[in-house]
Amino acid sequence: MTVKVKLKKLRLKFLLPNAFVGGICMGCAKRELKKSGYTLKKSRQLKREILRAVKRTKKQLGKIELVNVKTCDGVEVVIII
Repeated sequence: MTVKVKLKKLRLKFLLPNAFVGGICMGCAKRELKKSGYTLKKSRQLKREILRAVKRTKKQLGKIELVNVKTCDGVEVVIII
Protein backbone atom coordinates (compact mmCIF):
# COMPACT_ATOMS: atom_id res chain seq x y z
CA MET A 1 0.00 0.00 0.00
CA THR A 2 1.37 3.40 -0.95
CA VAL A 3 0.30 6.73 0.54
CA LYS A 4 1.54 9.85 -1.28
CA VAL A 5 1.09 13.42 -0.03
CA LYS A 6 2.18 16.38 -2.15
CA LEU A 7 2.19 19.94 -0.80
CA LYS A 8 4.01 22.43 -3.03
CA LYS A 9 7.70 21.49 -2.52
CA LEU A 10 7.01 18.95 0.25
CA ARG A 11 6.45 15.43 -1.04
CA LEU A 12 5.91 12.50 1.31
CA LYS A 13 5.62 8.88 0.23
CA PHE A 14 4.87 6.05 2.66
CA LEU A 15 5.15 2.41 1.64
CA LEU A 16 3.14 0.21 3.98
CA PRO A 17 2.96 -3.60 3.92
CA ASN A 18 -0.26 -5.09 2.59
CA ALA A 19 -0.86 -6.59 6.05
CA PHE A 20 -2.14 -3.14 7.03
CA VAL A 21 -4.80 -3.48 4.34
CA GLY A 22 -6.17 -6.59 6.06
CA GLY A 23 -6.31 -4.82 9.42
CA ILE A 24 -7.99 -1.76 7.91
CA CYS A 25 -10.58 -3.93 6.11
CA MET A 26 -11.37 -5.86 9.27
CA GLY A 27 -11.75 -2.65 11.29
CA CYS A 28 -14.12 -1.12 8.72
CA ALA A 29 -16.16 -4.31 8.44
CA LYS A 30 -16.46 -4.59 12.22
CA ARG A 31 -17.65 -0.97 12.52
CA GLU A 32 -20.21 -1.32 9.71
CA LEU A 33 -21.55 -4.62 11.04
CA LYS A 34 -21.85 -3.15 14.54
CA LYS A 35 -24.17 -0.45 13.13
CA SER A 36 -26.40 -3.23 11.76
CA GLY A 37 -26.44 -5.08 15.07
CA TYR A 38 -24.01 -7.87 14.15
CA THR A 39 -20.61 -8.69 15.60
CA LEU A 40 -17.40 -9.74 13.88
CA LYS A 41 -14.84 -11.86 15.62
CA LYS A 42 -11.37 -10.94 14.37
CA SER A 43 -9.06 -13.84 13.66
CA ARG A 44 -5.85 -14.63 11.82
CA GLN A 45 -7.79 -16.88 9.46
CA LEU A 46 -10.09 -14.01 8.42
CA LYS A 47 -7.15 -11.66 7.95
CA ARG A 48 -5.36 -14.24 5.76
CA GLU A 49 -8.46 -14.68 3.61
CA ILE A 50 -8.75 -10.90 3.16
CA LEU A 51 -5.08 -10.64 2.15
CA ARG A 52 -5.47 -13.50 -0.33
CA ALA A 53 -8.47 -11.76 -1.88
CA VAL A 54 -6.50 -8.50 -2.17
CA LYS A 55 -3.57 -10.33 -3.82
CA ARG A 56 -5.89 -12.08 -6.31
CA THR A 57 -7.55 -8.77 -7.16
CA LYS A 58 -4.18 -7.04 -7.64
CA LYS A 59 -3.08 -9.84 -9.97
CA GLN A 60 -6.20 -9.47 -12.10
CA LEU A 61 -6.62 -5.68 -12.12
CA GLY A 62 -3.16 -4.32 -11.32
CA LYS A 63 -2.73 -1.43 -8.89
CA ILE A 64 -5.95 -0.16 -7.31
CA GLU A 65 -6.23 3.56 -6.59
CA LEU A 66 -8.43 4.08 -3.53
CA VAL A 67 -8.11 7.83 -3.06
CA ASN A 68 -6.93 10.62 -5.36
CA VAL A 69 -7.82 14.01 -3.87
CA LYS A 70 -6.54 17.50 -4.57
CA THR A 71 -7.71 20.32 -2.30
CA CYS A 72 -8.06 23.99 -3.17
CA ASP A 73 -4.93 24.63 -1.05
CA GLY A 74 -2.87 22.52 -3.45
CA VAL A 75 -2.49 19.47 -1.21
CA GLU A 76 -2.74 16.22 -3.16
CA VAL A 77 -3.29 12.85 -1.47
CA VAL A 78 -3.14 9.53 -3.35
CA ILE A 79 -3.63 6.09 -1.77
CA ILE A 80 -2.81 3.06 -3.94
CA ILE A 81 -3.01 -0.61 -3.06
